[in-house]
Amino acid sequence: RVFRQAIDVEGDFHSYIAFAAFLAGAERFDDVDLAFEGAVDTAEGEQAVEAYGLYAGFLSTQERFEQAAAVLDRGLEELGANEPRLVFALAKLHEAQGRPDEAEQVLRDAVEAEPESIPAKITLAAYLSEAGDLDGALGVIDAALAIDSTDPAARLRRADLMMQVGMSKDDRTLIEVGRKILDEVIESGAPNVAEALVVKGRLALARGDAREAELTLRRAIDRDALSWRAHYLLGAALFARGDAVSARTALAHAQGLAGNEPRLLALKARVHAALGESELALEAGGIALRKRSNDVHLRLALVQAQIALGRPELARKLIAAVPEDRRSAPLHFASGRLHELQGEPSKARADYEAALEIDPYASGILKALLSLERREGGALESADRILAAAEARPTDADLARLAGQVALLQGDPERAQREVERAIRLAP
Repeated sequence: RVFRQAIDVEGDFHSYIAFAAFLAGAERFDDVDLAFEGAVDTAEGEQAVEAYGLYAGFLSTQERFEQAAAVLDRGLEELGANEPRLVFALAKLHEAQGRPDEAEQVLRDAVEAEPESIPAKITLAAYLSEAGDLDGALGVIDAALAIDSTDPAARLRRADLMMQVGMSKDDRTLIEVGRKILDEVIESGAPNVAEALVVKGRLALARGDAREAELTLRRAIDRDALSWRAHYLLGAALFARGDAVSARTALAHAQGLAGNEPRLLALKARVHAALGESELALEAGGIALRKRSNDVHLRLALVQAQIALGRPELARKLIAAVPEDRRSAPLHFASGRLHELQGEPSKARADYEAALEIDPYASGILKALLSLERREGGALESADRILAAAEARPTDADLARLAGQVALLQGDPERAQREVERAIRLAP
């Protein structure tokens, strides 16, 4: 009601797009199209690109591909056949339909049509980097900077790519050079500061600094409240900090802007599972899993949700869908827990041991195996594994605590005390 009142008072692009985001987040999909059409009709200048892009993106994530293509065709006809952001959206549409070669060709055609266009090259580089071709993306960006070495958008993309390559190769020099360029763009007050802040937040999250990521992404949202990536990454940062309730809110904003984007839905499913909202986790995760079948964290969240709903057989199917030789340690571990719940200790042991073959220092797996052996009343065969892991990883507080537990079970309280005191020093 209040959104409709806002449109009555001032029916502009901002009012309509905010209403569309709200409706999408509330999953009132029948009304979303009218709100997006209002945004397209009232948009001016740069807003028009955003309106067409957001509308087509929403339709695409709903798998309404023909309608999305029609919206993009309208936008390209009105705003120019090589408008970079709409060409990028068209490429992503081809990709969503399982045609990656056509997607890349659309972008290369746009570069060929306007060889001196820096935005066209930036768009191609963005697509290549998302596809994992970082070196190819860097080559395209260097070609853009050869046209104008001061272009802020090209400099930002190069900084982002340098840091991604640096992190993948553990090259501190590349990371620092990229970070310096990124900070220069942010401090310059250029029009793309919000995008630069999103990049900085994503990289902070990648290196495990969730608090810095949160603060940076909130700054990005203050500058551009319509960036679904900023809201999505904020949700990821909040979830990493353990604030699942706030993460759920941030992801609802993101979904309102991006629709059923698979990355977003995968994280949303994990958040719902963590909050015990199992049905919602399965609803979001089921859609995401079709596009992200190799996402282990998502699959584990769905396993957790099925178990919470008392459906162990459906949980088992989620695990069985991954061949044994391709299962990660967490997936073997989840399978073991499921066998324990179903009263199959020998199968549970086999799964735990398979997990330890992949990750011999995982304290949670070692602890589960120790607990299983204690319940069975047999020899504590995992004790040697735990002591060896604690010796190999002397700074791991969880392993030190487990070593203390083993010492206690072996009747050596003095060694147990030393190990527990070491664990406290490591993680007071």
